[in-house]
Amino acid sequence: MRFLKEAGVLQPEAAKAADKLGQLRNRYAHARGVDAKADALEAVRLLHAIVDDTVSVFKDFEIQDGALVPKTSGSGIVET
Repeated sequence: MRFLKEAGVLQPEAAKAADKLGQLRNRYAHARGVDAKADALEAVRLLHAIVDDTVSVFKDFEIQDGALVPKTSGSGIVET
């Protein structure tokens, strides 16, 4: 993970989510997990954050009137 973060592949939020996912994974790899259902939901949330911040087409685009259009800078609202 550190390499991807330093290479600029992961933005800070995705890197934070990846670190947390790694910590969660380690709890279960070493039989210290307590609440499997809650942790599974957390793992999905973290994976979603990583995907959204890296390869998701919706990072820079949104669907408006059935079409994929670029987001305006920062606002997430497309001006027409």
